[in-house]
Amino acid sequence: MKPPTKRILLSLLVVSFIGFSFVAWGTVLVVSWARELPNRIQFDTSGMGDVFGKVIVSSYHEVLNRGDIATQQHVLRGFLELCEKEPGGCEWIRTEFSGEIANLTASPDTEIASAASELLERINDGAPALQ
Repeated sequence: MKPPTKRILLSLLVVSFIGFSFVAWGTVLVVSWARELPNRIQFDTSGMGDVFGKVIVSSYHEVLNRGDIATQQHVLRGFLELCEKEPGGCEWIRTEFSGEIANLTASPDTEIASAASELLERINDGAPALQ
């Protein structure tokens, strides 16, 4: 081999070694960062609860306004159970859904109308009149 060829090959070897060193160093940094990542991630559970709560409330509004009969019956039964088991449940239902429940009392389906009437009576027992 001629001396210029040896110099070029030696230079390429040195540059390749330097490049490999940078790649290895970058890999070590990325791996160490990724291993620490679970310790840095924090979930805002109260924020998630707020978002899911809004989604659930809006889906209840949608069901009570435009839902099918079986789903409305299911929601009304769930609301009746909530009133029986949870002291603040009736107040929440009255505050949030009393308009939709009052509309359901005039439903052509007798089971929906009777369940809505029963729920409306239960949530309005002892409660101040809505304005």
